[in-house]
Amino acid sequence: MGHHGAVKTMIDIPEPLYRRAEIRAAESGESLDELVIKSLERSLNGDRGAASGASADAPLFSLDEFGFPVLTGREGLVVTEALINRIRREEGI
Repeated sequence: MGHHGAVKTMIDIPEPLYRRAEIRAAESGESLDELVIKSLERSLNGDRGAASGASADAPLFSLDEFGFPVLTGREGLVVTEALINRIRREEGI
């Protein structure tokens, strides 16, 4: 990816989490490096996302075969302007 002043590092990621990250990166059309960097930046900037809960780390949506977002069947998920804006921020749109 080549960030100015980037540091190459190696970390151990549990395999199930790594597989989920690979899928998310593929769905969003970005590299795994880009996904990890964006996620780390969001975490360090204090963007905790949705209210905490057992499924708070589950994806809000996936992309269908045409590239359109499809909301997951997460219990209690209410589509609000705030949710739409969060998805836009997370996807950089």
